[in-house]
Amino acid sequence: MVDYFAEREEAKKERVHKNELQRLRNIRRSMKARNDGGDTVPLGLSTDLESRTRHELVNQMNRARQATASLGKFQPMLKDEKVPKKTGKTHKFAANEASIATERKRYLEIFDQISSKKPKIDETRLIASEGDKQETSKTNTRKGHDRGGRSRHKSSIHRQQHFQNKIKKNKKGGGKARRGGKTSRQ
Repeated sequence: MVDYFAEREEAKKERVHKNELQRLRNIRRSMKARNDGGDTVPLGLSTDLESRTRHELVNQMNRARQATASLGKFQPMLKDEKVPKKTGKTHKFAANEASIATERKRYLEIFDQISSKKPKIDETRLIASEGDKQETSKTNTRKGHDRGGRSRHKSSIHRQQHFQNKIKKNKKGGGKARRGGKTSRQ
């Protein structure tokens, strides 16, 4: 005899485990995204404040000032405080009147970059994505994923059958049907 309640409990435990695994993956992915920033400095005070250099502290102070809706335009300046430098990426424009040789050289460099066979892949991201693929392949080997795609739910199957039946009904009454009433026979 089959114990359906035990099967339901087991299925629920599997779902909970899968959700927990996905939650941990999401946390790991968000931590990687935060750490990819490079030179980001935390705004909060760290425990080892003595080891920070003057440059780090000034940079952190400027970032904290700009972390407002007005980007720090209306923040009061302290006494004897220097105006912070604009630190950000600036767009370097090429000269409008360039010689034909330099322009041709620049366009050839762009063409070489586009047509080169070397893919622009970050190796650390590639390794991380391969690790995620291995974990997902382990979880997808359970039943329901054997077909390679999503498992179909009952509602989608019933919906498909409903519309197929509707189409069949429309095909049956497609000709000249007598619908009652008076007909003129002579």
